[in-house]
This record gives sequence, structure tokens and C-alpha cells, in this order.
Amino acid sequence: MMKKILLVLIVLMTTHFAKAVIIDENKFTFSNNTGTLPTFDMTNSGDAVAGVKTNHGLFLAMTYKNAAKSPTGELSLILHANNFAESDVPGSAEFSVPKGVGRILVTGKGQAVDIYIDNVKHTLAYGEYLEINKAGVVTIKLVNNSDDAFAYSTVTDVQWSDYEEPVPVVGDADKLVFTDNVFTLNKYNQGNSSTETNTMTSEQGKNIDVSFVNAAYDSEDPKLLYITSANYASNMGVNGFVEFTLPNGVKELKVDVDNAAWDLFDLYIDDVKQNYTVDETIDISKTGKVKVKIMNFQEDAVSTLLGVEWTNYITTDVADNTTEGIQCYPNPLQDVLNFNGSDAVQRVSIYNTSGSLVKTVANVQNNRVNCIDLQKGIYVVKVTTVSNDTYTRKIIKE
Repeated sequence: MMKKILLVLIVLMTTHFAKAVIIDENKFTFSNNTGTLPTFDMTNSGDAVAGVKTNHGLFLAMTYKNAAKSPTGELSLILHANNFAESDVPGSAEFSVPKGVGRILVTGKGQAVDIYIDNVKHTLAYGEYLEINKAGVVTIKLVNNSDDAFAYSTVTDVQWSDYEEPVPVVGDADKLVFTDNVFTLNKYNQGNSSTETNTMTSEQGKNIDVSFVNAAYDSEDPKLLYITSANYASNMGVNGFVEFTLPNGVKELKVDVDNAAWDLFDLYIDDVKQNYTVDETIDISKTGKVKVKIMNFQEDAVSTLLGVEWTNYITTDVADNTTEGIQCYPNPLQDVLNFNGSDAVQRVSIYNTSGSLVKTVANVQNNRVNCIDLQKGIYVVKVTTVSNDTYTRKIIKE
């Protein structure tokens, strides 16, 4: 009885990876402070809390110390120096934003402020963008940094970009096809212990380089790939292995071998040995390029591979549709999505933000896809060109 070798990758939307995505700008509108913060006087050195409203309508609580609204009714907040209010407490304003911070901009006049992000101090001039790039809830504190007892800082605006972790999405199923390779490897013999590299073709047409050591294919059945142990190859001390890199990540992974031979091997993901047994499905959960290595560890044994299958694991880290390679337009779109790039588009897969595949066009015509059937919302588009290059982009359907 013969088993297949499979790498089955099933993406479960449970964790977040890779570089986060900067989304729309946000800012405080100080005129929406409700007046619980009094106009400054020489006794105002305690704490006060007021609700502030962002330009997206989100109300956040801001805590003030040694601070005041502008007495003239301007859209501004005055932060006083330590001794200005007969106090040793520097003027400050502190608040938390719920979706992280990409970059932040503080505008105002007078003495510049120090900015603390989750209690880490940063110094910036008014009007200077500061890159923060933190996801999740982020606490921001503005502090008057002057030693002058009569100095004050006037903050007129606080503006930032939300910074969200990307959501991993399910890519297309893919597999290596051994029969499509023109093997330079000879059928196994006692002297075959060198390293060789072959370019394999995947089911989706993507070429993947695979390195072999102490390995050979069966000339009578090229679907079989033999991986031999060190001692089996004249005691040369090199365990046989097959190594390749998957371009779009891995979630769950399963490896089977041919029962007609020994079926013991080690599995390495990015050079880290996995706690793995034959036929077990394990959770890898890695985005980006992932290196897979299958090594024979059984003395005087042969492991036989039949195929390699996986599902890509990509993220929505695709906010910029003008990046090199391919451009999607219009964005937002209403009906037809167009593509512009150096190569023609061959295949398009569209996923919702939950990772579900909602639309596939296997043979794209004239670099355009009709999306009139999509519901309003945000989607991830995976684009494969005729040169087998793959890109992911984020689009908005209106």
C-alpha cells in the first residue's frame, strides 16, 4: 500500500503577522472638550479629564495636568511649565488611541513638547511627523519640556494614522509537480551525495527551486523521489534531504511518505526542527517566504516523496496599490477593476477580510476583471501575471 506525500496547508484566521497596515488619518478636535477643564489660573495644577472627539467621531478621554483650554476660545490647549502654576508638575495631556499609531504629528506654538508613546520619550518639533508604528492600544502623552518657569506650550492639533496588524488570508492551493522537472539527478547510486538544484513547477505555474542532497528520482516512475540516509550512501555522513522555499507562507502542514519504504524523516521550517510525526497535521502559522526541509534521519533507510502541496498564507499588508509590479485601479471601484503593470495579468483571486475566497478569474482578459457582483467592503486581491509573479493588493468596493 502506498501513501502520498502531501503538504496540506489550511489557513485558520487566528493570529496576526508581518508588517502592520497604516490606515486613515485621525485627529483631535479640541473645541469638543466639554469644559471640565477650567481656564488656567495660578492654582490649576491638579488633574482634569475631558472627552475629546476625533475627526472620525470617536470620543476619547484625555487627562490634563497643569493645563488649560485657550481662554480666547481658540482650538488649542495650553500646557504650562513646572513652576508656572506654582507647582513642580509639568503641564501634560495624556490619552489612549485604540488602533495603534503609524505616524503622529503635533502642531502648535511656543515651547515644543516632548511626546511619550507608552512611556517611551520622543522629542519632536512642532509640525514634524514622528514614525511610531505600533499596533494595538497606544498611550500618548504630551509634556511641556521647558525649564523656564514662565514658559508654556500651545498645542493646536494632534493628528495620527491608525496602525493595524494585517489579517492573514487564505491563498490558493498549490503543489510541486515532480513530473514537470527535468531532473539532472541520476537514479540513486552509492556515490550520489552531492548537492543539486532543480527548478520545479507548481500547480499554479510558479517555479520553485528545490535543493537535493543524497536524493534521486525513479526513472521508471518519476513521481517518486528517494531521500537516502547517510550510511545508505556509502557512509558519507550526509543525511539526504529536500529543501525548498514557499513564497507566500504556511499555516498548517502535513507530510506523508510512501509506505513501500521507510517513512521516517525530520521536518524543518526556516531551519527550526519541528516536533513532528508522520501523518500529523501541525500548525506553522508563518507568513512571507518559508523554507521547508525534509530530511531522512533513519540509518540505512530510504524515504520516498510523491508530491508537495500547500495553501498560501498571505496578509492584507497591501495598502499601497501604486507600489512596484502591478497597480489596481480605480480604487475605490464600483464595477470593473483594471490592472496596469509590465506583465499581463493571468489570474486573479479576491478574498474578503475574513480570509474567504469570494471570486476567482482563472484567465483574465485585457487586464480587467468585472467586480460588479462584489458587496461593498474591503477586499484583498491576489494577482498572478503571465510571468508567474504574484502580488497582493487591497481594494475597496463602493
